[in-house]
Amino acid sequence: MTIFSPIQLLVRALRFSRTLATIGLLVLIVGTTSARAEFDPTQHDLENIIYLELKSGRVVIKTYPKEAPGHVARIKELVRQGFYNGLKWHRVLPEFMAQTGDPRGDGSGGSGQNLKAEFNDRHHLRGTVSMARSSEEDSADSQFFIMLLPKFALDGQYTVWGRVIDGMSNVEAIKKGSSGFNDGEVINPDKIVTMSVAADVEKNLPRTPRNSPAQPIILPGNKAPSPSNGNGGAAPSSRNINPSPYYTDNPGHSAPNPPTWSKTVENAPAKQQTSAPQTPLPEWPIEPPDYDTVFPPIPEGGYTPY
Repeated sequence: MTIFSPIQLLVRALRFSRTLATIGLLVLIVGTTSARAEFDPTQHDLENIIYLELKSGRVVIKTYPKEAPGHVARIKELVRQGFYNGLKWHRVLPEFMAQTGDPRGDGSGGSGQNLKAEFNDRHHLRGTVSMARSSEEDSADSQFFIMLLPKFALDGQYTVWGRVIDGMSNVEAIKKGSSGFNDGEVINPDKIVTMSVAADVEKNLPRTPRNSPAQPIILPGNKAPSPSNGNGGAAPSSRNINPSPYYTDNPGHSAPNPPTWSKTVENAPAKQQTSAPQTPLPEWPIEPPDYDTVFPPIPEGGYTPY
């Protein structure tokens, strides 16, 4: 039997605690990722959503017109011109970022129109879409990069104009270069298939008002609401029931057994109908997923150097 000194026991306890903390963090990250809902175009402003099609699948980018209006407008203009279709992912650094947008395919080209920098409070998180530039602040053109992992040292130095909100696994599948070979240059790189503004793709998509009232479900044996009586109201019916919060289309709430109806006794005195006030359940989802509050804005004065 091995006998450990108090110091050895303390060291082992600290190592065990660190291991548990690491496992807990991984579980939290995986759980958060798996719980994220799939992209629902009916819940977004499609004029500010971009579809990036790769050979591995679709990537959905939410743009930030409030924080970077000039960049978002120019990106959408180039997208609608078909500028990005077929361009190479010429620089892809593992565990850092994937860069594209150069018609020359070597990182030296652009569309010929420089943009004024719009540095903002958005962080360079995993999935952040930011503008590439030279040493000059106002030199961004058409090249952009998508972050594969967070790197806060870039905050306030490059214009963040969007973030991937769906299809990040397809970004991860882009062929990578090596940090030891020409700073991430990719041999036979993957290409953008197409880029498009979602509003142009989803022209005929039915739009559901986010705050429209939920419609009651008519249970078997119950009559549907009667047609209008011509005076702007519903015609009287002896078997109408008040919609219950359970008779809605909210997932997770099943309807109870249908109410039973007693036989009407002729000439019986009418009973006064009394019912407790019903509180309707909110629509689902209450709000679309919020992908932009993972971290607070950059504090005034910036971060402490590290």
